[in-house]
Amino acid sequence: MKRISITFSLLLTLTFTVFAQENPKTKWFSHDRFGMFIHWGLYSGAEGLWKGEKLRYINNYAEWLRYRNRVSKDEYGELAKRFVWDQINPEEWVLLAKKAGMKYIIMTTKHHDGVAIWDTKIGNYSLSKLSGSNRDIIKELAAACKKHNMKLGFYYSHWIDWEHPYAWDHNQELTGHVTDTQYNQYWQEKVMPQLRELLTNYGDIALMWFDMWIPYQKSIIKKEQLEQVVELIHTLQPNCLINSRLGLPTDEKNIDFETFGDNQFGTSYIQHPWETPGTIAHSWGYNGQENEWKSTSQIFNSLISNVSLNGGFTLNIGPRADGTVPYESVSRLEDIGKWLNKHGESIYGATGLDLRATSMIGGI
Repeated sequence: MKRISITFSLLLTLTFTVFAQENPKTKWFSHDRFGMFIHWGLYSGAEGLWKGEKLRYINNYAEWLRYRNRVSKDEYGELAKRFVWDQINPEEWVLLAKKAGMKYIIMTTKHHDGVAIWDTKIGNYSLSKLSGSNRDIIKELAAACKKHNMKLGFYYSHWIDWEHPYAWDHNQELTGHVTDTQYNQYWQEKVMPQLRELLTNYGDIALMWFDMWIPYQKSIIKKEQLEQVVELIHTLQPNCLINSRLGLPTDEKNIDFETFGDNQFGTSYIQHPWETPGTIAHSWGYNGQENEWKSTSQIFNSLISNVSLNGGFTLNIGPRADGTVPYESVSRLEDIGKWLNKHGESIYGATGLDLRATSMIGGI
């Protein structure tokens, strides 16, 4: 009994330590653990093929098609004609997430191709303008999330933009870099105004998810530009979380949670909030040639393992241009949802403990 008593006391002490140091702003994120990523954009209309050719250079990420296959801006824009607007219903994505036991959704508002998914007033390069539709998918998604009590976050590609002439493009590693002054022009005339739109026009935003996988010191971005983004978010959406792929180190002042690499899972306990962005398939955007689907058991293992190490899991779907989600994704999410409906207490609000195996000399 003495051993049990001491062990139980130790667990209580460690648990209290974890929660006592938690930032109140991130409490919901540390509790919910499981969310949905949605990669849906102009690239969804190509389905991983360009004029019969698969994506080049081995990378089968469908959302990289314009860059990989060297597609011109005008030709790429023609993909907007493939969207079936009378079938697209963002509420179905929200209902699927809810059925899967997910607690938040992160939607790609602008990926590296530079195409805004919402009806932006900054330039003409948006899905609605290219397709001639008057619909604002982000507005509809925000309304559906509010209706079904689902937290909403936005993905925004700030570092890379293949549309703007002065944004970062990896071709520049070969052809020469834009100047700091030119890059700042892109930043001030596209990034900041578009972020202001997203943070102003769609209600409460739970988190902003940025996508730079190197520290800002190794990129063209300046610290002052990133701090400008942080200030904007803190001013317009004080409760909105910011992920570490903004480019700044994880701290309580600027960054609220750490984002690991794509499909990179935890190996040890981490005290601050963190997550893995992962896929059910290989590609993030819809790829009609996809043949690398993870099993339900693989996904379960990833989720449970991360939670045991105090982390979360944001699992991606890639809808088609008509808004439908592939059967392989739906079936796995439904299986996960059935399990979480019965055993959700093992995920929601759960946290790992930083315990290590030690040798014991003598008894207690």
